[in-house]
Amino acid sequence: QRADRIAEQAEDWIREVRQTGHSKRLNLNAADRRIVHKVAADYSDIETHSEGEGRERQLIIEKKSTN
Repeated sequence: QRADRIAEQAEDWIREVRQTGHSKRLNLNAADRRIVHKVAADYSDIETHSEGEGRERQLIIEKKSTN
């Protein structure tokens, strides 16, 4: 199922952000962004947000700042 594949991919993206410390910017549709937001909510050191409007909207995954 697509949602499961997106959730698995989200785990990979989160691991990558944790390992590299670099934020990740993704072009995803609204339903897929919602899945990634939900997966990321389980990680206390990761935050996600969306930027942009309409079809240009992007999801950003990044490490939470430590201050």
